[in-house]
Amino acid sequence: MLKAFISVFLHEFKRIFSNRHLRLVCLLSPFFYVIVLTSVYHEKRLTEVPVGIADLDKTQITREAARFLDSSENLRIAGHYDSADAAQHDLVKGRIYGYFYFPKGFSSDIKKGKNASYRVAADYMNIALANPIFLASADVAGELSSEQFSMLPGKPRLSRERAAAIRNLVRPQVHTIFNREMNYADFFLPGLVVVIIQQVIIVSLCFCGAEDKQEKLTDIYRLSGLNPFIAAGGRIAPYILLNYAFSCLFILIWLRIFDLRLAHSMSDSLLFIFVFVSACCSFGLMLSSFFRKTADVFLVLMYFAMGAFLVSGYSWPSYMLPLIARIAALPIPSTYFMSWLRMAFGAELPPAALTSDFWILAAMAISYFMVSGIMFRRIYCHSSGKITAEETEK
Repeated sequence: MLKAFISVFLHEFKRIFSNRHLRLVCLLSPFFYVIVLTSVYHEKRLTEVPVGIADLDKTQITREAARFLDSSENLRIAGHYDSADAAQHDLVKGRIYGYFYFPKGFSSDIKKGKNASYRVAADYMNIALANPIFLASADVAGELSSEQFSMLPGKPRLSRERAAAIRNLVRPQVHTIFNREMNYADFFLPGLVVVIIQQVIIVSLCFCGAEDKQEKLTDIYRLSGLNPFIAAGGRIAPYILLNYAFSCLFILIWLRIFDLRLAHSMSDSLLFIFVFVSACCSFGLMLSSFFRKTADVFLVLMYFAMGAFLVSGYSWPSYMLPLIARIAALPIPSTYFMSWLRMAFGAELPPAALTSDFWILAAMAISYFMVSGIMFRRIYCHSSGKITAEETEK
């Protein structure tokens, strides 16, 4: 019995190294994921989080507060604004992840010994980003309170209660943007579902393309009247309709179960989802041209979903990613859909605020489809050299 077990063991052990598919899964994939995860999270924690300052008081005290924030290794002043609305706009667009708003009269209240407050807002879609901002706001409040308390006259005549109150002269008013309930899963799960839908589309289309080459099938090319663009459009149309229906269903489920509200009209959101699904299908159709065997589709694309999620900037901010990861994210449709997703559920924005991501996805859908049509011409013309016009008419 032991000898038989050892024989099977040695057979399977040799198989891992001799079979190229098993080498890819068993030997390459662990190194791939370790390298990707290590490169994405190599900083270990977030530093220099981009924030903005809206200083309407414009005094020495508020300038000191800005310098204190900028000196922190956790924050970086990325913009100065004339109003809280301007800072809010850049926060929603993802240019900054939080801002500090000092109202007019802020310093005057401190000098008079009155409680003074300022607003600190942070994008709570990503807790790792929001925490450094809120911690810095508490540090600023403590620093300004201590400094101004030491300068107030008559401290020895103050009661203990009054002295304690003055030591807390400055208080931040915390505002969480997007995820006001601070339920991280409500926003994390939709992002995962998005990359799953994208993965399903890409794998399905690549499998069909590889099967055609592997089995030397030319059915769609015959049915299209030898028109590669009709063949390409006919192939992706069912996948667009099916996955668009799934995506709309998932959006409705999120709205219902997670008690989320779309900040934009339902019609605009459905149109954006349709463009995203179309871009994914065109992207998958283009990738299908590179696979010759169905087994290769599953072995190679098993790496795609996690990689697309990590480089999208949804779980780990883009500015902290290595340059190569940011470049890798550019051609992937889910990168732009997730940019829309964080705003669609979390902020009142004019429709024009989302046009950039919409047009990028639309351009992707068209350009990937055109490239696919050109590649279809090469692939199916080569595979179906014996097809004649008479056979097509039949």
